[in-house]
Amino acid sequence: MGGSVAVRATEDAPALVRTPLGVERVFEPRRFTPWDLRASLDVALSDHATFGLSGEMGRGSYYQWARAGLQFTYRFTAAARRVPETR
Repeated sequence: MGGSVAVRATEDAPALVRTPLGVERVFEPRRFTPWDLRASLDVALSDHATFGLSGEMGRGSYYQWARAGLQFTYRFTAAARRVPETR
């Protein structure tokens, strides 16, 4: 598991506003707290096979996301190590 949190982030974001005299650029203050959380779980099914689950969620200054993953890994080298003995 892992994650991160920013204590606080601020900015003065530019915005265009229509006025009677035309279009004017103004600055709007924005405050946000970005964060990220990750977790994964791997289960060994045998000497050469692994099953894994993972996920992540977070929020940045402009967007938020969520991701899930499923993985199956098979290692052929584990089977190759078993060399039959000859007599």
